[in-house]
Amino acid sequence: MNKKEVEKKHLIQKNNLTFAFLLVIHALALVCTIMYGNKSGNLMRVIISSGIVVVGIIITIIGKIAFGKSHKGHLVMFVGVLITYFDTLWSNINAPLLYAFTFLICFVIMLHKSVKTCTIGIIVDVVGNAVYTVLYILFGSGEDLYKVITNDWFAIVGCVIAFLAVKMLAKQDAELLDNAEKQALEQQEVAEKIKKTTTEIKELLDNANVSVETLAQNIESSSTSINQISNSTKQTASSIQTQTAMSANITEALEAVVSQTKEMSLTSDNTSRVIVEGNKTVESLMQQSEIVSSINGETAEMTAELQNRVQGIKDVVETILEISSQTNLLSLNASIEAARAGEAGKGFAVVADEIRNLSDTTKNSAEKIGEVIDELVDSIVAASDNMQKSVEATKEEARLISVTDEQFKLIDESVQQMSDAVAAIESKVGDSTNANNEVIDSISNLSASSEEVVASAEDSISITQGCVESMDTTKEILDKIFELSESL
Repeated sequence: MNKKEVEKKHLIQKNNLTFAFLLVIHALALVCTIMYGNKSGNLMRVIISSGIVVVGIIITIIGKIAFGKSHKGHLVMFVGVLITYFDTLWSNINAPLLYAFTFLICFVIMLHKSVKTCTIGIIVDVVGNAVYTVLYILFGSGEDLYKVITNDWFAIVGCVIAFLAVKMLAKQDAELLDNAEKQALEQQEVAEKIKKTTTEIKELLDNANVSVETLAQNIESSSTSINQISNSTKQTASSIQTQTAMSANITEALEAVVSQTKEMSLTSDNTSRVIVEGNKTVESLMQQSEIVSSINGETAEMTAELQNRVQGIKDVVETILEISSQTNLLSLNASIEAARAGEAGKGFAVVADEIRNLSDTTKNSAEKIGEVIDELVDSIVAASDNMQKSVEATKEEARLISVTDEQFKLIDESVQQMSDAVAAIESKVGDSTNANNEVIDSISNLSASSEEVVASAEDSISITQGCVESMDTTKEILDKIFELSESL
């Protein structure tokens, strides 16, 4: 329900209550007209005055039916009750106590908290009482003139008090509404910031997943190249054994070794390039991880700030509850005092009861708001816990990335050793070509070097497999972080 719908609902409720109160005033005025008219013995005046009261009642009913859902409704109904009031007052010149109707009308006017309506009502009421005073001086008995003047002053003071009260209540309502709108806007801004931060985290996690997948592909490519190197080295060892057994084919075997060595060199270069790219990817992933960690920290701070603001709202609600309880107690005291006052305090007792009912309604609404705020605090605490888990997962991710970086360094060292071995093979093959007598020695050295290359290749394969497993673990962690960000 938006602001306009709530205002319309409240206006209809006020008009309905105004209609009920004004009908009571009409009824009291009609009873007073008949009672004082019979006392005076002027039947025609009673009939005419009662007819005017009926006209006022009809105008009030028309205002309720035709304009009950608009601001014109209570204005039309007030016109009807003022007609009834002035008729009752002016037709009973020697009954000055009828001025008490002024206070009943003021109470009903205060219900709408409209400064404009209150001002118009006060002016009309003061003018009506002034006319009554003139009529009393001209046509009344004159015995109770001091009472009439005193009543006029009471009526004026009551109207002024009603005007000041309505002005204060209208101002307070406006301030409460402004504060509520301001707080709603602040909460909306915080929610938008959290939503924006969550979207950025999701984008960073998507980028991290892509980087991890690319890194895994590069490691698999590196593993394939290492396997090729191992196979090539084994073939070289087999060729060396063949050359030892068949020295007649030594030249052909050496050429095969040269060819294999070139392939090994190319493979080593490719592997080095892949590892360099892998290191760059790991560094990029580490930077992304630091960014995610920083964003998580900022989000945690904003969540804490939101929790503090919600607590501030809860304090305001508690203040409203205290004010409502005090208002309820004051209205109860007012009802007791009105009961002591007897017949003259009945109208004030009705108003006191209505104030107590409004106080109870305010208290119930404030308690419901408090319950909603408590649920919001629980949600914020849950979000803060999830954010803390996200921060911890990000730290674990950074640690795994660091381990991956170290593994790549080990792979790079192994490839460098392999490149050195390949260079040694090329050197030995060149020496074998120059002197056939040195072929056996060179073959022996080459065989030993080949065994070292195979061992290094196997180590590289093992390390690469470890890197693949680490990448899988990293990807699982990133998926968990992504799920946490989705839950926010």
